[in-house]
Amino acid sequence: KLKADLHWINRREFKFRKDRPETKRLFFEAVKREKFSVSVVLLEKDKLDKKEFYRDSSKLYNIAILRAIQGLGIELSQAHIYIDGESGNDYRRKAKTFFRKNLPQGAIKELSYVDSVDDPLVQLADMIVGAVRYTLEDKKDADDYFHMIKKHIVTFTRAL
Repeated sequence: KLKADLHWINRREFKFRKDRPETKRLFFEAVKREKFSVSVVLLEKDKLDKKEFYRDSSKLYNIAILRAIQGLGIELSQAHIYIDGESGNDYRRKAKTFFRKNLPQGAIKELSYVDSVDDPLVQLADMIVGAVRYTLEDKKDADDYFHMIKKHIVTFTRAL
């Protein structure tokens, strides 16, 4: 609905890094009344072992996803996990193996890789992560954005 109100074409996406402050504000005003919960996982890349990260970046992302799932405090059953972007078969295999080893049997039904342009939930995640990052970095307008979404954030943890 907000895209239509802004006279955007359907393929245009909400992206925190690219959107203007007034667009961000309208977005957060629109979603603050919706019912959803978010588990935020902070990855401080500058504190990571660079050699390990470059050798196997999938491990880092899988750990972050696992921590986010665990942070929600619910037991998953036949869940669908949507991951932004296309990934190669190697990553997909590693991710499936990782989650099979680290979550109870039957917790995940499917891992899907989606294009953020086509997925409003991935766009929502991008916008929330941007607002959280702005708050942590004490950027202009950060408190305004964060205030509108903070009730939706159920956990905030560090991945490593």
